[in-house]
Amino acid sequence: MEATTGMMDLFGIWIAGFLTLAIYSFLYKDNPAYKIAEHIFVGVSAGYTICITWHNILRQDVFQRLAEGQWIVLFPVAMGLLMYTRFTRNHAWISRLSMAFVVGAGAGIGVPNTIQALLIRHTQSTIGPFITAQSVSWNELCILFGVVSTLVYFFFSVEHKRFVGVISWIGVIFLMIYFGASFGYTVMARVSLIIGRMRFLILEWLPSFF
Repeated sequence: MEATTGMMDLFGIWIAGFLTLAIYSFLYKDNPAYKIAEHIFVGVSAGYTICITWHNILRQDVFQRLAEGQWIVLFPVAMGLLMYTRFTRNHAWISRLSMAFVVGAGAGIGVPNTIQALLIRHTQSTIGPFITAQSVSWNELCILFGVVSTLVYFFFSVEHKRFVGVISWIGVIFLMIYFGASFGYTVMARVSLIIGRMRFLILEWLPSFF
């Protein structure tokens, strides 16, 4: 049993190593190995999504509730089935009913939550220490000045000259710092993925041949 498990683990390492090298082979040029790895990735992703949809949505939220007598579930099921009328030319307009419901419900739920999370809470955390007369640190002053100067930069009702121009120029500096930090974080995330794959190839895949 242990020998079989060891062979399966070794086989998995070989497959993972081959797929990693096949994907990176696209850096040289498009080739059949890359296409095979790409098709495997798309197929596995589609199969995984279907399994998750069946176990976490259809079986639990639909069939199990119908078995318990919760017939209200038939309404979202019917709305979902109407989406498939998109594949027919004469009845494609019916899918707009479901799409309108999804967009409307998503906007009604998402807009208040977004305003609460991104606008109200950030505003409270920015000006809260100044309103409550607490001890204000340099970090809080810098955050407040950065927010105000950035908002001034996007305020086009006043011509950006003299004092307003200086404040908007400082807002540009804060924007560039933000964009640079975001880009650096993205690059670091990608580099960490490459380092992880290289460590796998060197420390696990190559030693598996010996």
